Amino acid sequence: MATGPEAVIADLLLEHMDGLTTTPATDKAWGNVDHKRGTKDYLEVAILPVRSEVPALAGVRRARGILQVTVAVKRNRGIVKAMELVSQVCDHCPSGTLLQSGDICVRFNSQSSPTAPLVERDEIRIPVSIPYQSLIEEGE
Repeated sequence: MATGPEAVIADLLLEHMDGLTTTPATDKAWGNVDHKRGTKDYLEVAILPVRSEVPALAGVRRARGILQVTVAVKRNRGIVKAMELVSQVCDHCPSGTLLQSGDICVRFNSQSSPTAPLVERDEIRIPVSIPYQSLIEEGE
């Protein structure tokens, strides 16, 4: 079980993505697990925290970052399948979604935004950025 605020935030985000069921079913590649690229379609999940800020409220800081989910599909299969998976990721993480564990709440504070496809040797990759933020009381 995660205990520090940043660990709880990461746990909430990863748990949320673990709950995504795609059609067709697609494996997920987590940042700390080896994964062989280019063998089959998958979603690569990464948490990109941004430096925390101290808002106007004394004793409260804002933790924010980007949950990045990269849709990776084998080359020579067309762009439609990749874009269908992108849509499913975006639908799973709409702006305003609230995730909570104990006193820690994480909110997707903006619309998910996919970038242009990146064509690589064995696969096409489309990163989807999902901004998040959490207000954390100092001392937690």
